[in-house]
Amino acid sequence: MNTHIDSLTLIEPGRLMLNIPVPMRDGVNLSADIWLPPSSQGNGPWPGLLLRTIYDNQEARYISWAREFTNRGYAVIMQDCR
Repeated sequence: MNTHIDSLTLIEPGRLMLNIPVPMRDGVNLSADIWLPPSSQGNGPWPGLLLRTIYDNQEARYISWAREFTNRGYAVIMQDCR
């Protein structure tokens, strides 16, 4: 499995990683934002939710959802679709 997470820096608060390229098998990279629970909830592993959208994943409603779920202990990945 190819992962780019090892080289990323997590940013507090919200522990957010932006514009992570996720390679597809046809060579296309889809951008994803990864939200992790606050560090007060430990270092994982956590249950996760994958939200995919053809719209801007930085819309207020998506950010609100990510904050709500991370505060409840979930990791959230918001990925752009083709």
